[in-house]
Amino acid sequence: MNTPLTGQQIAQYEAAVTAYQQHVPTGFACCSAHPAADAAAALLAEVRRLRAELAAERERYTAGLRRADDHVNAMSEELKRYADGKEQPVLWSVYNAMHSRAATAEGRVAELERQAATPRTITESEYSRAWHAIEGAAGEEGADPGTVLNAVLRALGIDAPAAVPAAAANEDGDQ
Repeated sequence: MNTPLTGQQIAQYEAAVTAYQQHVPTGFACCSAHPAADAAAALLAEVRRLRAELAAERERYTAGLRRADDHVNAMSEELKRYADGKEQPVLWSVYNAMHSRAATAEGRVAELERQAATPRTITESEYSRAWHAIEGAAGEEGADPGTVLNAVLRALGIDAPAAVPAAAANEDGDQ
């Protein structure tokens, strides 16, 4: 699933994790899903943090576009006055500097667009912590923690690190 989660879906997942974590204690180890619920809560918190960070970056990007547009409009008005013969540029170096600033602004906009489109990769430490939490929950025979973890990461739109940390691999070297 590569469809971004909606705010409503995240709220539903958080409510389910909270309800699960608050079930009545039975006095013995009732299940092995608590570490997974804890990991899911941490991943959901990370999704919320990343969404807030993305919103802030989008606002910065939009503000930058507004500033660049204001500069372009001001320069266009000035050039129109030159073309109409109402004004003479003081120096061509001023015109060149204005042109350079506009080109720089356009380049920065392209860079911000690229940054906004690039997904964040979790750190090896985050990956390892999540791995061990889910590994504890998936202790049943035939369970594959790597598959569980990668499915959770994919569902949340988070990329795993290119190199899997050694601590996350089992004795056979498998994930």
